[in-house]
Amino acid sequence: MTRPPSGQALADELAAITGHRFSDHAVVERALTHPSAPGRSGADYQRLEFLGDRVLGLTVAEMLFAAFPAASEGELSVRLNSLVNAEALASIADEIGLGRFVHAGSDIRAQSGRKRVNINADVVEAL
Repeated sequence: MTRPPSGQALADELAAITGHRFSDHAVVERALTHPSAPGRSGADYQRLEFLGDRVLGLTVAEMLFAAFPAASEGELSVRLNSLVNAEALASIADEIGLGRFVHAGSDIRAQSGRKRVNINADVVEAL
């Protein structure tokens, strides 16, 4: 298996896929590094995933709030939860091929099912 790209090559590939140019390559690499990655120097995606979860939730909540002015809190919550959940985020990761960029140990890379869904969702939030 080949190692995922890093540095400028990684930033260029992600920019081509997402349409967003990332200015800090170190943060991008951290966002794509699972705690199991061999040779990592302590930096993985967990803290970025924590922050990204909140940013994504707020951003989608604001969009829903503006798009559905007559909706109740309950209706907005249902819509939010259908858009910002592990399956939806993992689907985004699959659509853009984000999994191939993830640095992880071989045991994690071999995962499938629910565990893989969670990892892909975490990476979307971190990125």
